[in-house]
Amino acid sequence: MPSLTEQHSKRTSGVIYGAFGEALSSYGICLVSGGTDVHFVLVDLARSSGKPGLGRGDGARVHLAADLAGITLNKNTAVGDKSAQQPSGLRLGTWKVRLTSM
Repeated sequence: MPSLTEQHSKRTSGVIYGAFGEALSSYGICLVSGGTDVHFVLVDLARSSGKPGLGRGDGARVHLAADLAGITLNKNTAVGDKSAQQPSGLRLGTWKVRLTSM
């Protein structure tokens, strides 16, 4: 039987993951699965209305800009992408929360 601390940790992590996805959605960012219950979300820039001039194939450009700013994320293909070299998806995560089992 899991301890109360373990149960609290799992419940808290789920709340944080959900809030992360909801916050992105509130800015018009399209989440591929509509939300998340894990420590990362997959964003589709081609279907996001809140993006500043971004669209299909811009995942690599955002990945580079984020890297230059010291932000770690991954570019990913999304449904409809013709090339993995020019993806529209981004994988954003809260790995530190997961690592510390908050």
